[in-house]
Amino acid sequence: MFHVTYNKNDVPNGDFTVKVLALTDSTKIRLSGDGLDKAFVNKPTHFVVDAADAGVGDLVVTIVGPGGKLPVDIVHNDETMKYTVHYTPDKAGPVLITVKYAANEVEGCPFHVDVVDDVDPLKIKILTKGLENPMVGKEIKFAVCTVGAGNGDLKVTVVDDDGHPLKVTIGDIDPDNKEVKFTPEHPGKHRVSVTWSGQPVPDGEVDIEVKKPLDLTACIVSDVNANPLVGAPTHFTVDCSKVGSDDLKVEILDCNGDPLEVTIDNLGSGRFGASYTALTVDPLKIHLKIDDNHIPSSPTTVYPIDPTKIIVVVDSDKDWKVGEPVELAVDITEAGPGQLGINLSAPPGSGTDCHAKEVSPGHMTVVFTPSSSGDHIVNLTYSDNNVPATPVVIKVVPRADVKAVVVSGDGIVEGQVGKTAVFTIDTSAAGPGELDVKVRAPRTP
Repeated sequence: MFHVTYNKNDVPNGDFTVKVLALTDSTKIRLSGDGLDKAFVNKPTHFVVDAADAGVGDLVVTIVGPGGKLPVDIVHNDETMKYTVHYTPDKAGPVLITVKYAANEVEGCPFHVDVVDDVDPLKIKILTKGLENPMVGKEIKFAVCTVGAGNGDLKVTVVDDDGHPLKVTIGDIDPDNKEVKFTPEHPGKHRVSVTWSGQPVPDGEVDIEVKKPLDLTACIVSDVNANPLVGAPTHFTVDCSKVGSDDLKVEILDCNGDPLEVTIDNLGSGRFGASYTALTVDPLKIHLKIDDNHIPSSPTTVYPIDPTKIIVVVDSDKDWKVGEPVELAVDITEAGPGQLGINLSAPPGSGTDCHAKEVSPGHMTVVFTPSSSGDHIVNLTYSDNNVPATPVVIKVVPRADVKAVVVSGDGIVEGQVGKTAVFTIDTSAAGPGELDVKVRAPRTP
């Protein structure tokens, strides 16, 4: 209270009441709240200025974002001397907050706040299928699903084992999925890091082991039977020891695209044994892949055979004679596409030539001309497999020699009417045969 006098006389209205304020100390200001740490675009946020121990003063708050100065709403609680500062960022990027109390900047100013789009990084899903079996020089592709994660910014970094970053390309598959591409240049460990608007995502750190390029030409496939036997296990081997990977996959498909059962045995040192059983004579395709890459000879087509389906027909009632062609009809129409082989066992010194000729598609004739008598045994093979319909035994008899037939006796010289004429025919040296005798008399005038 002030009282004013002049020459000891009271001055009219000379009584004044003056409020004395405590000394302000801006160092006693305390700030807290999410609005000082991180904020989201178009999402209101706030922080609190606690001036309870700082004395009385005027609070001035300035907030500047990427788009310029932002509107600020300050709510003061007189009882607690706390101020609640509200603001809403309008763009993503850094925001600077300056707080002054009693014209003095509060310690720590300006405050830096990262403003990001209103996103939910927990909704991000990394589809790691494309990260399997990475190799030097081979482009790697994988997808990131952003459904429900908001309008954020996807960032992917790939760093090799020496800490060198790789070039990464990000493109849109559709509005909810993005495709990430990069190509490793060196073998070794690489780390793939994924963030969404600067925030970590679930399983966002992925370590991959990049391998050297595969030498698929070094893969050696052996013992592949071009004509596997129906109903019998067929085996072949695959040597991957010099390829650079032993991740072998064997798939055998029938003509309808259906897979056959395949057994794979690890023989050690990058070598594998594979076995399967053909069920029909339809062609099969053998697919051999290493790290999902076809080797140069894949796919390979094989043509199963079934020799049990071969029909052999021969005239068993006929007397086969030396010097006469012997023919066997062979039907291979149901046996599959194989090679017919002939093995003829003939008596010593026979020197018999035996061959097959095609009569019509799927129908063959096996022909040989015996040069001596005796049993001739015909064995057939089909792509080196025995034909169950053989052996066939052909019994060959000597051919009759009419020049060795001797006719003698009076009956061939003269005869008398009414009397029996007799003559002799000797076939002992002519070989087996049928004798036919005809006597022609002169016509009666």
